[in-house]
Amino acid sequence: PSTFGLGLIDALPESAIIANADPDDEDGDGISGRVSWTADGRVGRLSWKAQVPSIAEFVRDAAGAELGLTLPAVQGLTFGATQDDDGIPDPELALQDAEALVFYLINLAAPPRQGNADDPTVRRGERVFSEIGCTSCHLPTLEGPTGQVHLYSDLLLHEILPVGAPGIASGSASMREFRTSPLWGISDTGPYLHSGEADTLEEAISLHDGEGGAARDAFLGLNPAELTDLIAFLDSL
Repeated sequence: PSTFGLGLIDALPESAIIANADPDDEDGDGISGRVSWTADGRVGRLSWKAQVPSIAEFVRDAAGAELGLTLPAVQGLTFGATQDDDGIPDPELALQDAEALVFYLINLAAPPRQGNADDPTVRRGERVFSEIGCTSCHLPTLEGPTGQVHLYSDLLLHEILPVGAPGIASGSASMREFRTSPLWGISDTGPYLHSGEADTLEEAISLHDGEGGAARDAFLGLNPAELTDLIAFLDSL
């Protein structure tokens, strides 16, 4: 499910992501989302650290890093490996096959909403979601070329780990920074967080820290009815 809707994310104009950046927290709300820039000046939008700028690069990156496959060089694309020393003639993945993977991913629709979005419980949960501050990072919509994209993310980098937590720097992201994960299809994508250490949505929210600390604290202060409403809303995405 995490690959659904990648085409909509890929098609977002860079300006739609840049518009919500606030790297110096100029509005003083404690949220300082940063754009993940690639070394050649493109806006990253995919993967945990938003270090990948497009589906074409996503396929190349995964072919090399996850599968150990080299690809033909393509002008304008910098991810992936074009040669290695494993004794197999390079490239190991034909350009036609890589392009077929790109076409497939671009055409996967976003996960559909589950149940009834107008159910009173879901509507109350959506209000709780906003009131406790989740929408500061998980923006309900971004403006795409053909209309609004309801991904519940700003696709920016935020520090959400506690100070001193171990992590990996990647691209322009520090060890504690991660891309705001889109929430569409969230009920089917557990376990949660980059580490997979959260088995439930409640655990995932409870483990937010850094810029997500205030929303986490507000979440921990919800009464049972509000908690039920919030989880019903998240399960509906």
